[in-house]
Amino acid sequence: MVGIREGKNISFVELSHSRIPIPPLPEQHAIAAFPDEKCTKIDEAVQIKEAQIALLQERRQILIQQAVTRGLNPDAPMKDSGIDWLGQIPAHWEVKRLASFGKFSKGGGFSKSDFNKTGTDAVLYGDIYTQYDFVIDRPVRTISTAVASQSVAIYQGDLLFNGSGETREDIGRCVLFRGVEKAVSDGDFIIFRQIENDPLFLSFCLNSNGFVEKKAQSSKGEIIVHTYASALKNIFIPLPPVDEQSRIAKFIWDGIEKIKDAITIKQSQITTLKEYKTCLINAAVTGKIKVV
Repeated sequence: MVGIREGKNISFVELSHSRIPIPPLPEQHAIAAFPDEKCTKIDEAVQIKEAQIALLQERRQILIQQAVTRGLNPDAPMKDSGIDWLGQIPAHWEVKRLASFGKFSKGGGFSKSDFNKTGTDAVLYGDIYTQYDFVIDRPVRTISTAVASQSVAIYQGDLLFNGSGETREDIGRCVLFRGVEKAVSDGDFIIFRQIENDPLFLSFCLNSNGFVEKKAQSSKGEIIVHTYASALKNIFIPLPPVDEQSRIAKFIWDGIEKIKDAITIKQSQITTLKEYKTCLINAAVTGKIKVV
């Protein structure tokens, strides 16, 4: 067989001179039928696992939504929140605008080209979708100290909202910065800083289904969607006493960690099934397993 050229390209001429094993036609039919039947069953198993993952993700959002709007005591007296989309909340909770207990600011001062192997921790808004889930304990990127000195610093307890995204559902996604080292955020983040409330509770609350929908309604744009501090500051949020906020945050954290573990197991099973499918096809077409 003619080898593949450097750069992993192959021409039609080279491909036309490639040699492949050709068994008798009846055996070809048998070989084709064997992995086809097996692969169909594998594909069905993968679809079941993917559906289970979707249900687990949905369960996670339900867990968060119920805890941050109803609390942990199912028998607690309730009252009307005064917010149509929020409905009833426990009677001893308050409802406050974000701007009433914190301040908004804008990140900025560096770009992707400033990334460095060492230096100051830096948070890139795009990583909020792939690297972080509700919290950032240690950013995955760094920039030079010189660039960082001209950038906007973030501090432990800050909440970061992504100011732009591809869909309305993604816009305004919130993540809590819990890092202890100096760090900076890029210009697509809106920073919310406050000291009155449990920041992890706020992160869960602001990522719950109701608040995601509310942030989406206030966003602007079509191809690239944007939100602004002027819109976020008018979001109303239910607030239990701080000690109760902390208990709720721990309850949610413990629950989503269990769900995360279950999702990881399902994803590992999907990977194993797909690898088995590839090996099965390879073994069948190369005669390593007997099918007739």
